[in-house]
Amino acid sequence: RQMHEACFKKDVQRVVTTIKIDDRRDKPATIENKVQSVKEKL
Repeated sequence: RQMHEACFKKDVQRVVTTIKIDDRRDKPATIENKVQSVKEKL
């Protein structure tokens, strides 16, 4: 929100901000698991 508002302080007339958050907490996610998942798809 602060980044969005900062644009208007610079005399910008229109600002479009899109935020996508993918937050999964139902199982542990490690970098090793992510790498393995990619390898399985190759």
